[in-house]
Amino acid sequence: MRKRILWLGLSFLLVAALMLSSCGEAVPGEQEEEEEEEEEPVGEEEEEEPVGEQEEEEEEVGAPQYGGTLNILGRPAEPPSPAMVDAHAEALYWLVYIQEKPVAGDVDKYGFRGTGEYKFQANAYIPDPYLGGLLLESWEVSLEKLVWHVRPGIYWQDIPHVMGDRDDLELTAEDVAADVIEFWKSAWSKRFDGILANVYTTGRYTVVLEFENYSPSLMYYVGYEDRAIIGPPEVLAAGADKWENQVGTGAFMFEEYVIGSHMSLVRNPNYWDTATINGVEYQMPFVDRLLLPIIPDQATQMAALQTGLLDIHFNVPFEYWDSLDRVVPEMQKEQWRGTSLTHTLVFRADEPPFDDVDVRRAMIMGTDIYGFQRLTTTTDAPMLFLPILPGHPAYVPLEELPEDIRILYEYDPVKAKQMLADAGYPDGFKTKFVFDSGQPRKHDLAALLADQWAKIGVEVEMDGCGVLEYNRRRYPTTTTLPDWQGTLLDGLPSANPLTMLELFHVTGAGQNYGVYSNPEVDELIARIAVEMDVAEQTRLLKEVSLVYMRDVPRIPLHLSSERIYWWPWLKNYYGEYSLCDGQHASLLPYMWIDQDLKTEMGY
Repeated sequence: MRKRILWLGLSFLLVAALMLSSCGEAVPGEQEEEEEEEEEPVGEEEEEEPVGEQEEEEEEVGAPQYGGTLNILGRPAEPPSPAMVDAHAEALYWLVYIQEKPVAGDVDKYGFRGTGEYKFQANAYIPDPYLGGLLLESWEVSLEKLVWHVRPGIYWQDIPHVMGDRDDLELTAEDVAADVIEFWKSAWSKRFDGILANVYTTGRYTVVLEFENYSPSLMYYVGYEDRAIIGPPEVLAAGADKWENQVGTGAFMFEEYVIGSHMSLVRNPNYWDTATINGVEYQMPFVDRLLLPIIPDQATQMAALQTGLLDIHFNVPFEYWDSLDRVVPEMQKEQWRGTSLTHTLVFRADEPPFDDVDVRRAMIMGTDIYGFQRLTTTTDAPMLFLPILPGHPAYVPLEELPEDIRILYEYDPVKAKQMLADAGYPDGFKTKFVFDSGQPRKHDLAALLADQWAKIGVEVEMDGCGVLEYNRRRYPTTTTLPDWQGTLLDGLPSANPLTMLELFHVTGAGQNYGVYSNPEVDELIARIAVEMDVAEQTRLLKEVSLVYMRDVPRIPLHLSSERIYWWPWLKNYYGEYSLCDGQHASLLPYMWIDQDLKTEMGY
């Protein structure tokens, strides 16, 4: 059955937001009581107990239902130009529903639908054993090159005003190579410096990427990172800055973008992938339409979720957990806290005063990290999680670190103030704090930091900006340095320590927001990248982590603390967070709406 759900507009949602704040308490269900009894400390992702109603035994979901609209929150800001030349990171979160990536997590084989051995809850990392081909049928990696074998039988979406002059709509190696080369030559190209030497094809379905210097991160950058989506060359000729010209191989095709309201997409009738449900193979996707409302205000987002206008929300902050659990206890939930996303403060390490390592060491001693954990309800998580997360074999617990590093994590504003004086700042100094002002929690974090640093004589000037401006300012390009000063609040994907160190902390790296540089770190990362012996790689990671912590390019503030909430009528979903780089699009083709259950529940 097909039921078109009309978006009612922000005026209705504002009313709903008031409803959320005024609702009385409901009696928690039995499931919630069980969760409290079974709560476990945050640890390694594979060992975390789920918060939601996931069962260990296989669940019979029944036969899939085709049709209906899947409502999932878009981004809080308007989608910017999707053209590669404009290099808007925010655009990628919208494009990924249309354009697919070469590889993704193999949720069919290793997720709940398969062996169940991996939850796919990391934000920006899929361990190599759990990767599967998406646009690629297979691939080979050597120290000299990546060889990609494009999956035959995948076709571009049939959008006549873009693809009209092309007789054969099959995805080919030439298409993939052209997109990778465009990425390589774009404003995002710094991540390829010293790594990628050449890209070419050797047949209709084979792409070769030659290394300048081998790096395991190349497969991440072009395989499943947020910019790894593949579009056809025809988009450039049609006008790559226009959303109506976006074409891909994905499960959904662009329908419309209404400023201040939503973006919507419709089912791709020629989508290549299938799902096996209860032993029967079905064509995906199951829903007819995907609606992505644009809701800047968090309270309004929660109201939309609570009232059933959203079927799922992947990033519900902790401030709303109690309210949602009381008012709509029937909603299912899964917690992915601490699995990979860390929140940190970045120093602009190439400019005074933070180009002085002694100043950076004073600042971490003058920062009460536990205070940030209290604010974000993550006090059960370890204080130390950079540059390596707990659970990784190279992780060294705080109590086992050398004394000169361990002391940096002991909050001591008196000693920190003296260290600043010894570094030439007896009266302290002023600095800016750059953050995404569109998220209320970030204002609270900024206020806490300003209060703590005032005690050591450092005056913090708030430099909040919208997410588009925030992303523009923090990214270096091939010709410019990041456009910010002082300190910056950043969410850092840390599940893979090698990629995190190489991408964010090697001199001149593509996401080295703090313009940090240490030749010893560069040299160790270069050795780790080509080291094939796991034990030696682990030893080198431990060694570089000590250098990193002594340098303090960032202050670890807290691990992520968010939940996924979804309604019971959303079927064939089991609490996964991402199959690629923190994006959810590749999970959506598997989902369907049980319209009978939704009607029965009164929505």
